[in-house]
Amino acid sequence: MKLLCLLLLILGQLHAQGAGTTIIDFGGDVIDNKYAGVTLNLAVAPYLLSNIKYSWQISDVGGTKEFKFYATSCVYADAQYGTYTNFDGDITFYLAVTPLLTPVCTPLAESEAETIGAIGAAMMEFLAVSTGVPHLPPIYGPYARTAHPDLTLVPPATSADPQMIMLDGLSYNILRVDMTTFAISSLVALPPQARVFAVRPSSTGVGNEVWTAHAETVNEISICDLDSQSVLATIPTSTLDPNNTAPAGIAFTNSGGIALYAVSYYTKDSAGNLGVLLAFDAVTQTLTSTLLLKYAPTALVMSPDGLTAYLLSSSGMITYYDVLSGTADLSASTYTPGKSGGYPGLGTQIFIHPDGTRLFWKVGNQLQVFDLTVRQITSQFNSGLPSTDASSIEMSQDGSTVWFAGSSGDVVILDTRYGNILATYQTSPDTAVYPGPAY
Repeated sequence: MKLLCLLLLILGQLHAQGAGTTIIDFGGDVIDNKYAGVTLNLAVAPYLLSNIKYSWQISDVGGTKEFKFYATSCVYADAQYGTYTNFDGDITFYLAVTPLLTPVCTPLAESEAETIGAIGAAMMEFLAVSTGVPHLPPIYGPYARTAHPDLTLVPPATSADPQMIMLDGLSYNILRVDMTTFAISSLVALPPQARVFAVRPSSTGVGNEVWTAHAETVNEISICDLDSQSVLATIPTSTLDPNNTAPAGIAFTNSGGIALYAVSYYTKDSAGNLGVLLAFDAVTQTLTSTLLLKYAPTALVMSPDGLTAYLLSSSGMITYYDVLSGTADLSASTYTPGKSGGYPGLGTQIFIHPDGTRLFWKVGNQLQVFDLTVRQITSQFNSGLPSTDASSIEMSQDGSTVWFAGSSGDVVILDTRYGNILATYQTSPDTAVYPGPAY
């Protein structure tokens, strides 16, 4: 069997930060995006040429105020320019664009960074906070690592998981990989057309029961046990039309007592619905409720407390499903004024932070941050990869970092609070990166 993945276990400890440090406010963004190329004012090619990235934070360090900020100018492609003269004057266009293998980012001069409007406004806020309290001189330079312990607002309730369970989409095998030895410790052969899966939580330790939804002619949910390496049972889903449905996701409550299965419709039913959420009693493996969905789901994510499920749709809507009541009356759009927005396509990785406040997914080379409390996108972080090269993302178990893996072999590590690039490196093309418990 051919595994086209690189298993990376990052076990480094988080850097310690001075006692008594509290983040008062922070921010950051990507500005001045320049693309190739406007040709006769008609078209824009999908190449990012350059931009400016900045971040800042205001901290209370034992009663003393501290302001840190940073800004870099990044170049992503080499462009050859030309001009075309018409009656209105010269128009710049691009003869050729060559994306750089690794973006080149250069720090701005401190005086230049201070001219960025948001940084200037943040500095005024810093000076206005707690008048009369000592203020340290502003600090210019990278600071993501020193603030790293604050990236996770609420640490995970459980210890780091030493294993990874994955579905091989070629052979339809469920694999359990020991993350300390990188050896396959269990393999279960499943029926064909396996699409989505989830591990049922266990009160006795690490879960070994895996539910997998199959599409097309199989049209069932298979349940396997990784310890015995066998298929325990199957649940027919014959009420679903295999020619009009696509599995979108499976999730469990924390007790493992309830299983949710989201299904997307290719075309609307007679009532105008584009999907369905099926709830099962996971103990008896029986269907207990059916909830029709207005928006076609592309992903299903369960909150850390197991009380709310989030269904993300192909039309850019998020539906909040209350597990206890079995209702889904609240929905929100992923398009937010002032943000470019975007929604995850079918198969895109969706992650929820361990503190339950934010969802993360990628659109092109951007990391989208959706705040579940205010129900809108609050941040967009640029990975620095060419827009055509950001193939996949994964999040560390503590939620502090997201790892972008480009199809050309570039890997970029972003912190999830400020969007700062913590590290970059080069590996083999089309690599899938799986970070460990923490960065």
